[in-house]
Amino acid sequence: MYTAHSDQVGSQTILPEENAIILRNGRRISYGQLVVAMGQQVNYDAIKGFEEAWQDFDSPVFTNLDHPSWRSSNHKYTRWHYNFNHGEAYFCIPQFPFSGEVESYNFLLSQRIWEWQTANGRQSPIKRLTIIQPNERFVQYNDAGDQFFKEEIKRRNINVEYGLKLVEVNKQQNTAIFEDVKTGSRQTRPFNHLYAVAPTKPHDQLVKAGLTTSKGLLDVNIKTLQHNKFKNIFGLGDVNDVPTTNCFWAGFHQLHVVRNNIERNIAGKSLNAEYDGYSKVPILLGQNTLTFLCHKYNNENAWHNLYFSNGGFLASLRYYNWCKNFKKAFIDIYLEKNWGPPYYKIKKSFKLPEGESNDHGFLSKLLPGKKESH
Repeated sequence: MYTAHSDQVGSQTILPEENAIILRNGRRISYGQLVVAMGQQVNYDAIKGFEEAWQDFDSPVFTNLDHPSWRSSNHKYTRWHYNFNHGEAYFCIPQFPFSGEVESYNFLLSQRIWEWQTANGRQSPIKRLTIIQPNERFVQYNDAGDQFFKEEIKRRNINVEYGLKLVEVNKQQNTAIFEDVKTGSRQTRPFNHLYAVAPTKPHDQLVKAGLTTSKGLLDVNIKTLQHNKFKNIFGLGDVNDVPTTNCFWAGFHQLHVVRNNIERNIAGKSLNAEYDGYSKVPILLGQNTLTFLCHKYNNENAWHNLYFSNGGFLASLRYYNWCKNFKKAFIDIYLEKNWGPPYYKIKKSFKLPEGESNDHGFLSKLLPGKKESH
């Protein structure tokens, strides 16, 4: 197996009928198997004036990404989040689909921080946190998760306005314009704090190549992750149009399926690995409490879905374990010291079709640095 180098310039055009990619520097690369792992493309241009306000450190407007012009030591989020002291705070969610569903929902954390600051005299009680929610649901594909957010928001007295989306920001006047997604009517409001999850748009090269669904996402079989039309193309991560919550852990569980099925596709064998839609997303309940949204396809809850979501002592233990152990776990994965979730030290395998035997020895499952060559 040969992996082509992209000259670190990225792709410009995909030609699936010709099994080729054109890079941004004009170089053409032919492929036998192609994995599309482009994520979703952020689209701040959809919000007029947003990038100008986001880039400005003196403007209380920020998002779930760092601006590319910032130095790595600059953290606008920390500066403004902990220094909000009065007035109107908005948390803006874009219309589905978007990257960061659930994992960027930090409004529960905000509420806990500001509650503590108010109790200790660091923040005026004259303030309000409002979630701008253009969608009917907080979690597209899991009822338990969606119900948890709605009940927790109500319990904490957080205001939610459904059917609105953020369309414009004026950093000079600290005003925002919100549009009704059904009627198109608009209203202008002042703000003292504004956080917006990044909206997204389809990748032009995928659309032009005929690789997407009507949502602008990659058209793959939701189980094998093989493209529904071009059988030597596979999708990985947020770019896939699959009915589950996109996140880091979902992508890693997809990785095993894609790796296995590409190896079998090259060998001319049937695809035996199937992705079950498993997703595991952390939800910050407060400054030191944590739970996880864990589910599969067809609205099936994983056994540990929303465990300890009441924010008590066990939620603190989950947060402590996450902070202490998972930094090393991530590093070990990237350094190929293990195979990653779900089994880490053992390579995940899949049930072989009847009458087919395993061609590789047991040691190949234990040594990620000694992967088989093709």
